[in-house]
Amino acid sequence: MQGEEAVSGLLQAALAEKEFFIEGETYKAQELLALYIKKLVYLAGKLGNPVIPDFLVITLEQLSREVTELFLQVAERIGIPEGKLTLIDRRESFYYFAFSQQKELWLHDVCLFDNRGDEVWCRRLERDQRTMPQLVTISEEQRNIDRANKDASFLKIVSEVTGGHIVSAVYLTGDGFDGEWMKESLSFLCKGRRVFMGKNLYSKGACYAAARKCMTEENSWQFVYMGDNEMKVNVSLKVQSQGKTEFFTLISAGDNWYEQEAVVDVIPEHQDTVDLVVTPLDTKRRREVSIRLEGFPKRPERTTKVRVK
Repeated sequence: MQGEEAVSGLLQAALAEKEFFIEGETYKAQELLALYIKKLVYLAGKLGNPVIPDFLVITLEQLSREVTELFLQVAERIGIPEGKLTLIDRRESFYYFAFSQQKELWLHDVCLFDNRGDEVWCRRLERDQRTMPQLVTISEEQRNIDRANKDASFLKIVSEVTGGHIVSAVYLTGDGFDGEWMKESLSFLCKGRRVFMGKNLYSKGACYAAARKCMTEENSWQFVYMGDNEMKVNVSLKVQSQGKTEFFTLISAGDNWYEQEAVVDVIPEHQDTVDLVVTPLDTKRRREVSIRLEGFPKRPERTTKVRVK
């Protein structure tokens, strides 16, 4: 608007702990980012939703420990309760979007082509039906489109990405698909597949993710996504309870690595180790890891409490 001062690159500025000087006042970029997120949540509230959402999911290009910690601080500033915010990258958003559609659209592999400028991100979603829950992976590669002959160039890309695979559905997103330049490539994609185009796939995927995380029914979601940000193993603590050996789960495979933190207090008895069990999803390479409790003062049995974090 006229007379207003725009602030851009807010996320990167907040990560760099920058400050902005606006109308004689100094503002931290983190404060402005929190205000921006709060305004977005408020806009959703004007549509009849609760001002404080049941669950907030934010989709980002990629995740990092620094980004996660920043948004946890933002959530605290705007009153989002602890544990009610999660961050996902665009691949995981695609995963939630794809499996929230009718079954015939994900009966086989699902492809996503994200075209921005000359770059096309090609993602193919696959699921292993032999496991329960079904293990889902996404293969990804970045390709370039020849501007001189976009249609033929894109046709070559999609034929190579889908080649040798049965694909149920294809999603096209990004500004690069604007215009009516897709002729042969679109004709190829539509043979035996459902094809959809739009620009809100990632935001819809975040909404589906939030809905899934609010679900409490058993077996309400039959998939586990294994991406770069997800734990690849289950981590359990081996304990004795009422004379029986039990395994107390600390971390579950499929949980977001950046958000997981498990804390449990134990009382050692006749042992000087804490025993962890690390189990991959295939369960065939399970291993036990013992951590020695060294440097503790000598005390009578059952009088020392150890916190495992």
